[in-house]
This record gives sequence, C-alpha cells and structure tokens, in this order.
Amino acid sequence: MTTWWAVLLILIGSLVSAMGPIWMKQGAGLLRKKSSTWFTPVLLKGIAAYALGAVFYVLAFRGGELTVLYPLGALGYIWVALLSQKFLGERMNALKWTGIGLIVLGIALIGLGA
Repeated sequence: MTTWWAVLLILIGSLVSAMGPIWMKQGAGLLRKKSSTWFTPVLLKGIAAYALGAVFYVLAFRGGELTVLYPLGALGYIWVALLSQKFLGERMNALKWTGIGLIVLGIALIGLGA
C-alpha cells in the first residue's frame, strides 16, 4: 500500500527534477563554443536539481509500491513543458497538449490499477 507522504515526495521530487533541464538548457546557452570550461553555475544548478529530485524519490520509495510511485515521476514531463513556457519562452501547441493529456491518462490508469 502506498502512503500519502510517499506520493507527496514523488510530486515534489518530480517538480524539483523538472527544474534540472530548464537550468541545464539555460546554462548550455551560456557555454562558449571555443571555451575550455564545460560548466557554468546555472548548468551546475540544473545537475544539482536532478540530484535533489533523486533524493526525494529514494525517500518516497520507502513508503509505497514502486509500480505506483515511479509512474508518478512522469509528471516531470508535464512540469518541464509548463516551466519551459515560463522560463524559456517556449510555446505549446495542440500536439504537445495532447501528449500531456496522454501522460495524465496513463498515470491515472496506473493509479486505478493499484
């Protein structure tokens, strides 16, 4: 049986992890083509967000079934799509919204099967 706090930790972990690619894209844009450095502070912040998200996942896995909790991590795709609009100015179209709808449907079906 999966506990409510495990679900909450997965939700937090997926949101924190979703900031990783946002910051990594911003950091990658700051890299110079002929520079000897491969890291910028923003890029490192993105990597740290992934690591912190993993900590939330590990803690959550102690409180429930992996087959229920891990698919909730797919919410990260939704967070990234929404955060990309806000922080990167990217646009959503009908196909992207349909994809998000299918992700939500898939997560709901897995939850019903638990």
